[in-house]
Amino acid sequence: MPIGYTIRFPSRSAAAMDHAEASGDELTQASVAITAANFLGYVGRYEQSLANIDRALEIFTRLGDDEKLCMALAATGRCFNARAGRLTYSLELAGRARALAATSGDQKLISWLTMEAEPNFYKGNWQRVIEVTEEGLPVALEIGNWSVAMYACSWSAQANLKLNRTEEARRIIDKGFDCLAQYTEANPATIYMSITRAKVLLSEVNIGDARADAESSRAQAEDKSLLLELGAGCRVLGEINAAAGDIATADSNFRQSLEVLGGIQSQPEFAQSLLAYGRFQHELDRQESMRLFKRALALFEKIGADGWANETIAAFRN
Repeated sequence: MPIGYTIRFPSRSAAAMDHAEASGDELTQASVAITAANFLGYVGRYEQSLANIDRALEIFTRLGDDEKLCMALAATGRCFNARAGRLTYSLELAGRARALAATSGDQKLISWLTMEAEPNFYKGNWQRVIEVTEEGLPVALEIGNWSVAMYACSWSAQANLKLNRTEEARRIIDKGFDCLAQYTEANPATIYMSITRAKVLLSEVNIGDARADAESSRAQAEDKSLLLELGAGCRVLGEINAAAGDIATADSNFRQSLEVLGGIQSQPEFAQSLLAYGRFQHELDRQESMRLFKRALALFEKIGADGWANETIAAFRN
């Protein structure tokens, strides 16, 4: 855990786990394990989160509760395995969810399939991110699954930026913000969407508005102890301040991003910050830049993030 960020498991959640164990009811135990996995995942305690996920999946599978199993696969299981860097396994879980959703025909479950965009984004499969979003986003919008819709718009917008489709990225992130009217306070989806819009604004060379979005997302993530979002927000703020020529502030932003993301061991996000910091250092300290690129490339290759690895190799050659 990075210096200055201490997270304690809520006493009520711990009590719920104790009561579930004492009850002997396995479905209750699995449901409480999923709740615990979500909390632990959002604060970056992936090892504990994944252990709870695996337990819940085993119970739901053994008891034949396909609806709960599908949600656990498509939501919590897919999400935190991806964020921890277990990308192939995350996609395997998403594939199991897809098969179950197709059998059930349940619109809510089908809408969650668009969240396959996350592991595909972390792998650098930009076109697949867009395809998955185009498939599932209309369903999410139709039934009002706003959180799913906002995440999907964020990943799709960033994938479009990677493919140099700035106008399409703007169109889809604006669609995501149309969903924001359904929310009254910040949550992980709204914060991540602000981070994405900051990237879109930066691509449009709108430094002032980009900085405002990035600073807002960073403050909200810190307030809610959402450490992945905090690290990602610091990274994009570093890119914005670098573009504005504020070298000292940008350097501080990148260092904070690496501290936070290294502390929670989110391999895909940490590697992205290494790559971004390496680009920042490229004209300032070529030797340090090469060191950062090598670390990023090693991590991307380790987790099978081929698109990101190719991007890092291209950065090496510039």
